Amino acid sequence: MVNRRLALRSCILLALTASLAGAGPIGSIFFNSLGNPGDVQLILNGSITINASNTGWYTSANTTNEPGGANYITGLCSNCGGPTFRDFFAFNIPGETTVTTATLNINTYIYDSINATETLGLFDVSTPLATLLAGTGGLAAYNDFGSGVSYGSRVYTAADQNLFRTISLNAAGIAAIQQSTGGTFVMGGALQDQVVPEPSAFALMASALGLLAAHRATKRRRRT
Repeated sequence: MVNRRLALRSCILLALTASLAGAGPIGSIFFNSLGNPGDVQLILNGSITINASNTGWYTSANTTNEPGGANYITGLCSNCGGPTFRDFFAFNIPGETTVTTATLNINTYIYDSINATETLGLFDVSTPLATLLAGTGGLAAYNDFGSGVSYGSRVYTAADQNLFRTISLNAAGIAAIQQSTGGTFVMGGALQDQVVPEPSAFALMASALGLLAAHRATKRRRRT
């Protein structure tokens, strides 16, 4: 009897654990982004505006947009078969520039999420830009865009759709730009993970709860 109770509890615990294991964004921002000149800007010291020289994405399915592509969708694309997208932005930084403040100004395009909010994080990128543009970065580039040194973040909602929104870069981001003067500064973007219960976990949980209910019913019949 004790062993059966332990087995039931283990089954329920496994279901709960599995339901929390499917972490990932369940929506996207920047959907249908076109990458037009001026869609993505880096503003230095409040007065120096630099349009992105390159933008693009890599996915969890080990795919990338075509070399030279400018779309910068980020998150889980509901109309694209399900891979998760992460983006990158590249800027040519003028030489002999002392950077005191830095802001990313970016066109949101479409907010495609069932979540009330989605949080975009900005990170350092170690993958060479030539590799990113050639489309050969693979999963390593995808992972690179969402890890490492944080440069800042912003919470997006549907109210941001088709509007330009700004993200202030932190001290680490400003320092990285300063180190890139006379060259290219690249940063990656990834949506913060959301907890997404997996269908298999729901089925396992329902089965466990059913077994528990049957076990309790059997105990009641034996008492009567």
